[in-house]
Amino acid sequence: MKNSKEVVNALLRSSMQAFVERSFLELNPGAAYQHNWHIDAIIYQLQRITEGEINRLIITCPPRSLKSLTASIAYPAFLLGHNPEKKIIAASYGSDLAKLLSLDTRSVMESAWYRSAFPCAQMDVKKNTQAEIRTTKHGMRYSTSVGGSLTGMGGSLIIIDDPHKPDEAQSDVKREAVHNWFGNTVLSRLNDKKKDAIIIIQQRVHEYDLAGRLLENSDDWFHLDLPAIADESQTISLGPGKSFQRSSGDLLHAEREPMSVLESLKKSMGTHVFAAQYLQRPVPIGGGIVKLKDFQRHSNKYSQLESDVIVQSWDIATSISEHADYSVGLTWLVRQNNFFY
Repeated sequence: MKNSKEVVNALLRSSMQAFVERSFLELNPGAAYQHNWHIDAIIYQLQRITEGEINRLIITCPPRSLKSLTASIAYPAFLLGHNPEKKIIAASYGSDLAKLLSLDTRSVMESAWYRSAFPCAQMDVKKNTQAEIRTTKHGMRYSTSVGGSLTGMGGSLIIIDDPHKPDEAQSDVKREAVHNWFGNTVLSRLNDKKKDAIIIIQQRVHEYDLAGRLLENSDDWFHLDLPAIADESQTISLGPGKSFQRSSGDLLHAEREPMSVLESLKKSMGTHVFAAQYLQRPVPIGGGIVKLKDFQRHSNKYSQLESDVIVQSWDIATSISEHADYSVGLTWLVRQNNFFY
């Protein structure tokens, strides 16, 4: 009969869900781990990468949804545990973030429970730096910043976690630098251009950020889209024969971020930023504003037909301040594809 330690080790080796939870507890002592279906969805797509079913994956989801823990910290440690010869390159928008994710991966791999579950994944102390973790079997997790040099480096997996710094996302020059780095540097670092994999996991920050550009220009990428509030029904795979059904308006993780929290975030950061980072639906600056020039004037008087629909839309003022916006209501007559007010 196996003892409890052997059972736990077997679970950690076989279940990435269990491994992610244990990694969270390692890095956040005293905090409560709140599992949710979206983590299973991310893990399933990572498993498809591992098994070679797909080799181009984009995951878009809101900040603080455990995307980095799952994809940038736990996943590399899990892979190296099973294959200490694996060569992984990881990049993020800044060197500080890239190093932090690397240090967290190292903390997981240096823990007693990890070494017990994966005794073959021994770290090479001579090649153990803030940016680089190497195993005695010559595997590695090498981290760099987006735009950084990868000369002489090669890997079978490249993970790009948040390629854009949010406050630089509106700069055409900054965004283009990311696109150029990806096209000129990243793609050439794969050891096997046909089989090796690239994962991009990010919050959307602009309509033409890296995820947006790649999804617009190529059909090669599998896209797992996880907005904080679903704008349409979604059937999301959680594994072979398993799925989660989202309805329009469903929250991504209501226990952790209920609608009241999301509404507060939207108010504090503004509709434009919230639409990008939380809803994964970036729009151009001014793109969400209705402009008077977009409307045509008409002089005809219309009598309501039986097939017409009358719709009222209200934007209610929530402040009693004398400087607050007015409450505004519009009454529309909808006839086929025409709208009159």
